[in-house]
Amino acid sequence: MSLFRALKAKLFNSSEHNRAEQSTLLQVTPAEPPIETPYFCRHFSLKIHATEALATSLEQDAERGITTYHYDSPQLIELLGWEFANEPCAFHTTQFDRLEINNQANALEQYFWLNKEKVCSITPVIPNQDKMLWQVELYNIDDLLISHFTIDAHFIVCGDIQDHASLTGKLQRTFHEVEDEQGIRRLRIITQNPKLTQVVESNYFGERDGISRQFDALGTLLFEGHFIQDQQVGLQTWFHHTGNINYSEDRHPNGMFITRYHENGKISETAEINSDGLYINTLTRFYESGHVQLTRPLINDQIHGIEYLYYDNGALEAERHYEQGYEFQAFWYHPNGVLKQKMRADSTGKILEEFYESGQLAWREQFNPTGELHGEHVKWYPNGQLEEKIYFEHGKEQGMANWYHENGQLALEIYLENGLREGLFKSYYESGVLSAEGQYKNNLSVAPFIEYYENQQVQMYLPHTQGNRDGTARWFYEDGTIRTISEYEVRDGQGYLKESSFYNKQGILESYQSHSNTRCGYHLENNQREYYQEGIPDTRIEYYEDGAIRWLLTCIQDNLFSAKSLSRQGAILETGTIQVTEERYLDLGHWQRFTPQGQLLREVWLDEQGQLIESRHYFDIDENTTAQEDDEAEWDNPKNVSNGDTAGQPAQDQAAPVVTTRSTETLRLFYHLKFDDESKLYTLKRYHPNSHIAEEGNLQIRGEEQFWVGIHNQYDEQGRIALSETYTMSGERIEQATNTSAIVLN
Repeated sequence: MSLFRALKAKLFNSSEHNRAEQSTLLQVTPAEPPIETPYFCRHFSLKIHATEALATSLEQDAERGITTYHYDSPQLIELLGWEFANEPCAFHTTQFDRLEINNQANALEQYFWLNKEKVCSITPVIPNQDKMLWQVELYNIDDLLISHFTIDAHFIVCGDIQDHASLTGKLQRTFHEVEDEQGIRRLRIITQNPKLTQVVESNYFGERDGISRQFDALGTLLFEGHFIQDQQVGLQTWFHHTGNINYSEDRHPNGMFITRYHENGKISETAEINSDGLYINTLTRFYESGHVQLTRPLINDQIHGIEYLYYDNGALEAERHYEQGYEFQAFWYHPNGVLKQKMRADSTGKILEEFYESGQLAWREQFNPTGELHGEHVKWYPNGQLEEKIYFEHGKEQGMANWYHENGQLALEIYLENGLREGLFKSYYESGVLSAEGQYKNNLSVAPFIEYYENQQVQMYLPHTQGNRDGTARWFYEDGTIRTISEYEVRDGQGYLKESSFYNKQGILESYQSHSNTRCGYHLENNQREYYQEGIPDTRIEYYEDGAIRWLLTCIQDNLFSAKSLSRQGAILETGTIQVTEERYLDLGHWQRFTPQGQLLREVWLDEQGQLIESRHYFDIDENTTAQEDDEAEWDNPKNVSNGDTAGQPAQDQAAPVVTTRSTETLRLFYHLKFDDESKLYTLKRYHPNSHIAEEGNLQIRGEEQFWVGIHNQYDEQGRIALSETYTMSGERIEQATNTSAIVLN
């Protein structure tokens, strides 16, 4: 059996279609008469490989007119396609071990069973006619299909064959017989599923033979190709879902011509492939505009000759020379036609040169035969001034490396050995004065690294031991005033930051940090050094200008810190807990804020995500002010949400809770905000200085946005209701009432 015939099972999603030898077994119904070869026509027929005589037992039900034949071994039923007179192909097969014949009808009805499952039925369609026809239902159990078709007295199929899914009953495939212009009968197979419809012209071996088409669910053509005995021949075309052509192959005995297309329908590539699947002759690519982008000469998949690349405007972009796939010379051009890059290669390596649009040489580098940088690497500024000069040996920098400013002054010099820094390092400003100096051994700093301002005042002094910062490091302002002092140490070869002090330009200490486990050092990669610092301080202190502590942060556990804010006189203004990470500070837990006299002014409770749970604000007894006037509030404050008139009915007497401060003085609650986990709303109560309730309602708070939900009331100082409002869950006011009027909105 040919490869193509073996593959047709995938095409039709059915069992393998084998060409079967002509069976000598008789049909249960009248046998098909022999067909003379000169008069043979392609057709389908039903073949039942059993006779009544082969049955092992017989049962007769005279009352019902049913005769039942039993077989010890399963017998075969096949739907055969006849491409030639004596060589059929099985499209569907099933087996039975019991046959029931209904003798009551003028034309026999036959039902075939395998165990308790019906596998085939043959019933008359037009009884009492000269030409009898029978309807067949053939169950292909393996493929979960039920095939429906009609046969005549010779078991030849008349009309279409339809395959339905046995589980859903949906039509999946139709076999339709058509005649071409020469009167030759062909088979057209239409396969359907939710996403794809396939129309295939086939022979009666199930091999694609003719035009094959595929459509998507919307009916858009996706593929059209010509086949002969299941082999693609001639033009094969694939399409986008938009309907535009995507790709085509024109197959011939020695290979094929292929064409690819842009989405706009214009050709993007043309090429030729030989019978071995290798590219030959010329491959051409095109821009969407239709202009040529590339022409590539090919011999057996290898570029051989000169490849040309073009800009979209038609100007030459590159000219690349190949010898059996090896590129030995190339020229690239700027859009203005000026040479951009030049490459020359031979057995000793290659040299690359790149040029500015002005034609000035930009850089030059050399490579050894293995593709590693080897030799002198030189780079120039557009004005022709030397920018850098480095020597390489087998891909590694070697010897003195120099970088220059655009004015020609030396910018940096360092000795490199096998790609690593070794010896003195010096960098310079454009003016020529020293900007930094250090010393390396095996790429590690082994002496203080010093940076200078252009006035030669020291900017940074960093002591090092074997590549780690070690000792007292100092940073300075340009006038020489100290800016930062940091202490470093090395433990087991790892650098650690111990403490840092930060000063303003007047030399006054602004802040201090102490560390117990903050690692630091340098990441070294490709001769580049990147400083890293991992960890957070255990203690942070910020100072007033007179030296008094303004803010104190102390570690209490892992990344949780106790935070205190103090006045210049040392009184605590605020206390709470902060979670510190390298990316953020997050307030958590219970926070309190006090007046300079020590009176509790506000307190809040925050959950583990820093979200507000509860907030209490108190009247300031000493100054008759409230926390509402504090412009440094850090938590959600639903103040001034609404205003209303003062008149109306007295409210239920609700006195503000009494709070005792650290100095045992009693406080009057100004307002109380608390989150209700069930409703996901905040309950707000605000009080007058006389402790009578002033306002109450439920708030929805979403970030910076906040609005009332449900009933919201305001009261005068005598406790009488002044305004009552009703809001929707989205904060829209729908009703408003005072003691004198009521308004229903919308």
